[in-house]
Amino acid sequence: TLPEATKVKLIERHEKKFRMAIEQRLTEDFKRHTSVIHLLIHTAPIADGSIILEYSSSDHARIIAEATVNNLPASEITSRSSPLLEKTPLIRWLLENFDSGKYGLIRITVSQSFFLKSIPMRWETIKRSLIQAIEKSSIPHPA
Repeated sequence: TLPEATKVKLIERHEKKFRMAIEQRLTEDFKRHTSVIHLLIHTAPIADGSIILEYSSSDHARIIAEATVNNLPASEITSRSSPLLEKTPLIRWLLENFDSGKYGLIRITVSQSFFLKSIPMRWETIKRSLIQAIEKSSIPHPA
């Protein structure tokens, strides 16, 4: 095993490059668009057919999360949207460094069954609902 100091240096080195890459990408996106929604997709060993959409304080993120839940077939899956309360260090950094009027974040936690067994439905169906919600809520941006 690595000494603690070495672990910290490795994490910082990796994290710094990752954050710089995200920052550069968002800077480029803000040149072309008035707002950006960042989707973080996380699989978890939660109940089969469960989807949780947590959104940042951005109104645009909230609208997309709620619209996605409304697009999903309630008879087949359990879905909900709620404000993002538990923030990882990366999420805290993103929310501290980017204006909530322009930057929104949605963390999507889905049961592993969607990916591993397509139960109760294929992930593609869920993705389509999310894309439709994004398209319907799009804020026009300058050409």
